[in-house]
Amino acid sequence: MNRNTHQNTSCAGEQNSSENAVNFCGAKEYTDSGRISDETGRVFLSLPAEQDSYPVLEQWLDKLADEYAIPMSVISKIQIAADEIFTNIVKYAYPETAGTVDIVFSLDTEEDTAVLSFLDSGTPFDPLKKDDPELNIPLEKRRIGGLGILVVKQLMTRVEYQRKGGRNVLTITKKLHEDGSITP
Repeated sequence: MNRNTHQNTSCAGEQNSSENAVNFCGAKEYTDSGRISDETGRVFLSLPAEQDSYPVLEQWLDKLADEYAIPMSVISKIQIAADEIFTNIVKYAYPETAGTVDIVFSLDTEEDTAVLSFLDSGTPFDPLKKDDPELNIPLEKRRIGGLGILVVKQLMTRVEYQRKGGRNVLTITKKLHEDGSITP
């Protein structure tokens, strides 16, 4: 597999006439689950920003792990991070209206990483700008919030945020093999 990156994650998904089809940046394929892929090897999923949608995301990640031979130790960390990010989007991105969460998956074989981007058109929010919670003070004196993104930052190799095209784009990257070996 060649280098597959997430360079164009700023494009907006548009609903097609088919109920589950989504058009992302010239993507060519889709399935009944909304999964589509494009010529760069990126794989896309668009879900309603509702907590009931998370099991679909979890199953999708499991299928990707099988398809791309992602080690269980890596995919389990990605799933924990994905759960936290998806839950935060559901809770905070669309406080007064329904919305969607678009997820873009790719592998970067040159860097030996899995890359997952979460895109939403909700309230602008950069979770990386918040200070990490102080873990060395008593629980009752800590400010509320921030533990989830701290867990994400600790589990992932890299976490990046940008506001692009009126959308929040949070990208997590996880090294596939700590020893640098790549499974064919």
